[in-house]
Amino acid sequence: SIIDREMIEASGFTEIPDLLRLVPGFHVSYDSGHIVAAGYHMLHDRYVRHQQILIDGRSVYSPLLGGINWSELPIVIDDIERIEVVRGPNASTYGSNSFLGVINIITRKPEKDRAAIGASIGSYESRKSYFNIDRRLGEQYTLRISAEALDTENYRDHNQYDKGMLSGLLNYEYEQGSAFIELSLVNSSQETPGAISTAQAVADRKQSGNQTDYTNRRTLVQRAGLNHEINDNWDVRIELTNKEENNPYVVWGRAGYQARQL
Repeated sequence: SIIDREMIEASGFTEIPDLLRLVPGFHVSYDSGHIVAAGYHMLHDRYVRHQQILIDGRSVYSPLLGGINWSELPIVIDDIERIEVVRGPNASTYGSNSFLGVINIITRKPEKDRAAIGASIGSYESRKSYFNIDRRLGEQYTLRISAEALDTENYRDHNQYDKGMLSGLLNYEYEQGSAFIELSLVNSSQETPGAISTAQAVADRKQSGNQTDYTNRRTLVQRAGLNHEINDNWDVRIELTNKEENNPYVVWGRAGYQARQL
C-alpha cells in the first residue's frame, strides 16, 4: 500500500501515525492522550517490536524503548513524499523486526526553494506548531530544515506532554552519486499519572494516582552517507550513524536513568 502526497494533504491528519489509518488492517491506539502504537491487525502492543519502521530506508527502531516512539520521529508531515507499507513477514528482505510488516516513510527531495509553516490548537489545551524549509544551494547542494513543537495537558491530571524537534539535512549530488549529512534532536517530557482504582475511576476518571512520576527523553542522531556508482554493475554505499538516547525518569516515586549509544 502506498500513501502518496495527495492522500496526505487530503486526509487532514496532523500526526504521522494517523496516516496509517488509510492502510487496510491498520489500527492506531492512544494512551493518556498521545499516540503510543500503530500496528497491523491489532497486533500493536506486545508485538510492536516485530514491525519495522524506516525513514528513507533507515530503521528508527529504539532498543531502549523496545519499539518506536511515534511522537518523536525527527520529521514533520510536510516532509513526507509518500509512505510505503508492506504487510506480512518480510524479515528476509528488511532484516530483524519485520515479521508483522514494514513501514517506509519516504521524505521529500528538496528540488526547489520552498517554505511552510503551520499551527493548530485542540482539546486538553493542545498547541502544536511547525515549520519546514527546503533550499537549493546551487546546482549540487540541497538543504532541508524542519522543526516542531507540541504542548498538551492530555486527558488526565499530571499528564502534561511537551516535545521539541529540530532536524537538518544537507545533500550533495554529483554525476556518479550523492552524499549527505543529517542531524536531528528530539526532546520530550511526559508526566505519568499512574494507575487508579475502580472506585477512584468512578469518582473521577481524570484524577492521577501520583503527582511525582515523569519521564524525559533526549535523542540525538548524527548521520553521514555516500552512494557512489563505480560502473553499470557495481556501486558503493557507506553510512555512518551515531545515536545517543538519554532518559531520566521517576516511577512510583523512585528516580532512575537510562542511556544508550549506538
